[in-house]
Amino acid sequence: MIGLMAILICISSCSKKDSGNLDEPVVTTPVQVEAEVSRSVLYDGTTNIEYYFTVRDNNVLVNNATITVNGINVPRVIGFIDGYYDLREYDNPAASYVPGQTYTASVQYNGKTYTESMKAPGGFALNSDYTKIQWDQNGNYATLDIYYLYGSTTYTVPSARPSPLTSPQTIPSKAYPTPGSTYTIHGWVQNSKKNSFGSLSGDNSYMTVTDFKEWRVTK
Repeated sequence: MIGLMAILICISSCSKKDSGNLDEPVVTTPVQVEAEVSRSVLYDGTTNIEYYFTVRDNNVLVNNATITVNGINVPRVIGFIDGYYDLREYDNPAASYVPGQTYTASVQYNGKTYTESMKAPGGFALNSDYTKIQWDQNGNYATLDIYYLYGSTTYTVPSARPSPLTSPQTIPSKAYPTPGSTYTIHGWVQNSKKNSFGSLSGDNSYMTVTDFKEWRVTK
């Protein structure tokens, strides 16, 4: 199950399975925790921030875990699927995202506490003539994609994914092949860790912290 923010971020040609080293075979523990901290800033300035968690015990989603991020409670979403915990930017207290800040997730379940900490990457900026993109904090993985508005891809790096990509990046003229056209630019950066939360491991035990930024430009 992917959170809403993960769905938005996937428009940058990334998915949970290719967003970091998350598909290596591992020994599965009975308890597994999926944890995603993410921000998505769309071309019109709309900003979505989400803390998303699921907790499993012997592959059964559980509803009685207590989850916090930097001390802020992440409640279970009642009336939705089992085992779904979520906090958004419009909640009170609200989810927040600050590049460079460390996010510590704590999961209390069945008398035990599992914790994991990760620094937030990102903080994107684009120069005035759309030839250079940079971000304040690098991550394990990053991508840059440029498309015609409602059309095909004109430029993408790195070619192999997931792969690291460091700030800054120069955008070549070939990324804008048709003068006067409108293009969409996507910047995406992520820190990720499999076998997270101490002793936990398995396909459904990981933590990611992700930043995504979108622009629409005419060039």
